Amino acid sequence: MGELNSIDDYLTPERLRTRIETHLLYSEHPDDIEQAVLDAIALEPGGSLLDVGSGTGSFLARLRSEGHQGRLVGLDTSPAAIETLRNLGSVEAVQADAAALPFSEAEFSVVTARHMLYHVADPAATLRQARRVLAPGGWFAATVNFPDAYPQTLGLVRAVVTRHGIDLSRWHGPPVHTGNLPGLMETVFENVETVLHANALVFPTADAFSRYAVAQLGLFGVGDEFPQRAAVVDDLVAEAHRRFDACGGALRDPKGYSLSVANA
Repeated sequence: MGELNSIDDYLTPERLRTRIETHLLYSEHPDDIEQAVLDAIALEPGGSLLDVGSGTGSFLARLRSEGHQGRLVGLDTSPAAIETLRNLGSVEAVQADAAALPFSEAEFSVVTARHMLYHVADPAATLRQARRVLAPGGWFAATVNFPDAYPQTLGLVRAVVTRHGIDLSRWHGPPVHTGNLPGLMETVFENVETVLHANALVFPTADAFSRYAVAQLGLFGVGDEFPQRAAVVDDLVAEAHRRFDACGGALRDPKGYSLSVANA
């Protein structure tokens, strides 16, 4: 999210898993993002797929467990993500920059970029690289969040980190979002199609709300090495409980994402 995004947030997979599990447990409407991507790309049984920003590796593991026999490659900059991929034992793991893919032209049937384009320095270069490694007729699919997603959670985190002296003057929201991704893709691909998926997180307890908020701290530069991290976490948890109690019930936090697909 702007220049405040921190690679520390992805050095270990626990915070990413917390966010994923939160969406699985507390989404107002069931929404299987991985399945939505799979439905959109129509991957052939022997097709090759490159997942850029593979994270926990669950997407590729799912493909393999459902019987896909083609080549599956996960690419990430995080050593922890690469180790997780290697532990799967059935996919290729590549640690590299998304804007400089170490693959030949037209090498893959499908390239996916799921909720990662706002974490790269040059989204346009990343899209151009994805187009370069796609075979003729191949599919590219990307997901990004609504620009105003999670106002309750992010508003809470912003208030707390500001109290601890963290300068948020560089905060401009996510650089890539549902509003500008289609236009950005159209500079590289033709026939871009986008579907919006609106939803919300409904937190049943203050602990659930506070855990999700703590999992966002790395995005604001408050990683494991931040000197006052423990104090920030304590303050954040306490403030999350105060705000949750003020709701008088479950706390609802609107969210949403878009799925944009294009054919090479």
